Amino acid sequence: MKKIIILSMLALAFNFSANAQKQNFTFSVGGGLSSISAGGGNGNSATGFGVDVVGRTKLSETLEGFVQTGYSSFSENGASLGHIPFLVGVNFQAGVFKPGLGIGYSNFSGGNSSAGGFAFSPQIGYNIDKVDVIAHYTSTSLNSGSLNIIGLKLLYKISK
Repeated sequence: MKKIIILSMLALAFNFSANAQKQNFTFSVGGGLSSISAGGGNGNSATGFGVDVVGRTKLSETLEGFVQTGYSSFSENGASLGHIPFLVGVNFQAGVFKPGLGIGYSNFSGGNSSAGGFAFSPQIGYNIDKVDVIAHYTSTSLNSGSLNIIGLKLLYKISK
């Protein structure tokens, strides 16, 4: 599965570079507030802040592909957890609304350990000129269960 995700990310990156001459891409940076919880409903959750970097390219009039990464930090009762997602996906553009789905790999680290796994992230965005407001849910499957993140991000488009 990791090979498929890496190949998909490379294919989208090549598409970004091929379309760079046409100005058919956007690059956004931003951050947001998220809450993380372990799967299974055991009640453990933490709130955190993060930063994101997103590259997008038009695939058609109504579809855009994206690659996304970032870093979020969560802390609860003196314990901290870091999260780094690597996602590729597609957004459907319906006016100012942009529902989409990203898939990829997420890595979590805390204390002296780290774990990672397959991630999927349904998202809905709202476009306000050079700013995207995105509500997202990201679930990562780990050997010990799943970690789920729900949050809100603001992304500023550096290039348009």
